[in-house]
Amino acid sequence: MSRRPARGAAVPLALLAALLAVVVAREASAGDAARPPCPVAPASATCAPRWRVQATGVATFSPAADLEDDRGDVSVRRGGFDVLTTYEVSPRWTVGFDLGAERSTYDFSDPARLVPGAGRLFEEGTTVYVAPGLKLTLDDTWAFAGAVTVSTGFAPGADASDGTTASVVATVRRRVSSSLAVLVGGLYSTSLEDDPTIVPIVTIMGAGPSEGPVRFEFRGAGLRATYALSERVAVAASARYVRREFRLAATDRVPEGVFRDVRVPVSLELDLRPRPNVTISGAVGVNAYADLRFDDRDGNELVDAQADVGLWFGLSATIRF
Repeated sequence: MSRRPARGAAVPLALLAALLAVVVAREASAGDAARPPCPVAPASATCAPRWRVQATGVATFSPAADLEDDRGDVSVRRGGFDVLTTYEVSPRWTVGFDLGAERSTYDFSDPARLVPGAGRLFEEGTTVYVAPGLKLTLDDTWAFAGAVTVSTGFAPGADASDGTTASVVATVRRRVSSSLAVLVGGLYSTSLEDDPTIVPIVTIMGAGPSEGPVRFEFRGAGLRATYALSERVAVAASARYVRREFRLAATDRVPEGVFRDVRVPVSLELDLRPRPNVTISGAVGVNAYADLRFDDRDGNELVDAQADVGLWFGLSATIRF
């Protein structure tokens, strides 16, 4: 049985924390000596660094979608929050720390068709994560970024430490013209009782002031393109790869097993900015791919069922300080 290797994620996390401490100490001392304090405006090359905090609340709902091989259907509700704190150490270095939590609720119409037996199959799970990150901007052409995420997913009654996984994402951004940049990199993620996952990243995006009202954002293993209709209204399109894993409780139908949910949600979104530091977003989209899988405590697959392409709806609110 190999449940514990993911706890080795504490090693890269500690190494990254040490690296961040060295970078912050060197760059902050040099940067603060060279630049006066910022009054109110964001930090720039002419004033000392400042903190930025972004807090987001999210709720999504996926109506019932049929599972293959006549296994019934499943609907999913999620709610969570995310707090991202960044600190511009100098014009070249930015460090960040992201933390959040999410509660997922699943409604299987006929759990016995998936895994026969007594006890709870899976109804709800909690995910908690932390992610320190680092960005280095060498010049107008080159920029590098990386982050380590340590997360745990678990059902009620399960040992949260047994649901720990880790992932590392690294990217290189190169501007190829005044309006275009290329982003390449990769995402490496450990899994509960399964092989690690590697996702390559290759993206072409706008760069610099000449990109106009169009803005591209790289988020984890996904991309979001936003078009500003005005200062207060924008429309967006996004697609991403999302993998969730939950450790099950000892009293569940699959004792101390693992439930996995892998999805590729694609959406159209509307962003409203009633105030400069507040954004309210609504989304409607489809789960272009959804795969649900139960494994036993030793990693042996019990059932793997794909869900039909189905709609999903989302609502979020973000405030920036």
